[in-house]
Amino acid sequence: MGDIAERPGLPGARWQYGSTDGLGYYEMLQMCEDLGAKPLLVINAAMSHGDEAIIHYNDPNAQFPGFLNEALNAIKFANESENNKWGEKRIKEGHPKPFNLEYFEVGNEDGDFPYYAAR
Repeated sequence: MGDIAERPGLPGARWQYGSTDGLGYYEMLQMCEDLGAKPLLVINAAMSHGDEAIIHYNDPNAQFPGFLNEALNAIKFANESENNKWGEKRIKEGHPKPFNLEYFEVGNEDGDFPYYAAR
């Protein structure tokens, strides 16, 4: 959210390309609404391909409340009424009514990784 020009973007270490963050979550929700499409939120499963910046997938006891809270807040931002914290944030961004997000998936790396199904 916020001014696109002030978003820091992310370097592309793993896949060799970066992200400008020019199309954020809020813009994605708006685009889906404009197209009459239903958005799909992909929630981080707190796994990686060896990148230590994310909890390593070989740790079966890893805790990842930050990822869970981030996902719940994204859902609340899309769906809460004006009487709630995240609904108020959405309204301040300029969208008074909920987006009615219905679909989400956990992770996008559905390969044969240990602990993927448990996550």
